[in-house]
Amino acid sequence: ANNLASEAMATLLYGKTIRGISPSVKGVEKLKLQDVKDFYKKQYNPHLASLVVVGDVTQEAIMPQLSFLNDWKGEKISFNKELAVEQINGRTIYLVHKPGPQSIISIGHHALKYDTEGEFFKANVMNFVFGGAFNSRLNLNLREDKGFTYGIRSGFDGGEYDGTFRIQSSVRSEATDSALTEIYKEMSNYVTNGITESELEFTKSAIINSDALKYETAFQKSRFLARIQRYGLDREFTKRQNEIINGITVNEINALAKKYIDQNNHVVVVVGNKHVLKKTLEKFGKVEELKIK
Repeated sequence: ANNLASEAMATLLYGKTIRGISPSVKGVEKLKLQDVKDFYKKQYNPHLASLVVVGDVTQEAIMPQLSFLNDWKGEKISFNKELAVEQINGRTIYLVHKPGPQSIISIGHHALKYDTEGEFFKANVMNFVFGGAFNSRLNLNLREDKGFTYGIRSGFDGGEYDGTFRIQSSVRSEATDSALTEIYKEMSNYVTNGITESELEFTKSAIINSDALKYETAFQKSRFLARIQRYGLDREFTKRQNEIINGITVNEINALAKKYIDQNNHVVVVVGNKHVLKKTLEKFGKVEELKIK
């Protein structure tokens, strides 16, 4: 069900592009050996590659062991990364039929591209108390108070050219429409009335104190260094992020919520039993059935 929700959301946000089309059995069956060779030649290319090494080793010791990579040849190529996106106007509920004891609710719209100190970073700070933490408003309501779900999260995800904002949860099937009602209630309240001073203090403390735990393992360190490589970041950006968090105000958070959480223009995907859910979902907007092949 989660996979169906992800595929549906990708299709609705990105259409018939490489980001919107999911692999299919028919598509795989059509592949020829030459297709695989051509793909390998194009994608596995030294001009597209970067290397990160994390471990109990010095640069002087590891570099000679990596010298074989100097023989890796390939043509310089470029990709069109600014792919088209589907325009989202209004609110439509797309229902993917899959009977079961649970339904997947996924809400999404286009949002900000990735950055480390700009609006994208600040928007995720804004989202923390709404749906980015276990003690967020969404989770305290739908999990702790109502018992509709084991967990619900929201957040901004960005790349080099664009990004998305999403809310997603797996809920009890019979509580699907009630859960969606509570999601919209929390969304409206947060966008309209904003964050409280105590919530902002919790946000600052939680994010800054958890930051020290993000780089403990070798895998975490490698991802951190890879991000620095990919986006050309300097080594002091995390210090500046902490300064931004410490200095951000209630008014800034509230302005970000109003600007980047779109209550009126977004896609709603519900994966569940259409025979039970379709009528109950119509109060939220137009309901269309969507088949994922």
